[in-house]
Amino acid sequence: MAQAAYAHDKKPRELSFKGALSAIKAFRERGILSESNEKKYAVLLKSIARNVVGNRPGRSEPRVVKRRPKAFPRMQKSRHLYHKNKVA
Repeated sequence: MAQAAYAHDKKPRELSFKGALSAIKAFRERGILSESNEKKYAVLLKSIARNVVGNRPGRSEPRVVKRRPKAFPRMQKSRHLYHKNKVA
């Protein structure tokens, strides 16, 4: 995606990741994608650059993981303190 964006004067964030994946998959399925053929590679980059993401004002995804309920309680003390209290 970065190469396609650079080659076609676009920002990588403007391009669709899902569109890039589907373009690569389509080229591979048809046997078109070959690292040795520069013309076909340029066509692939052009098709990736065509798939732009629409205008999404105020769109910002948080870079966090939502905490899920667990079967065990959370560790609140140092690990070695838990081992000291353990009875063999």
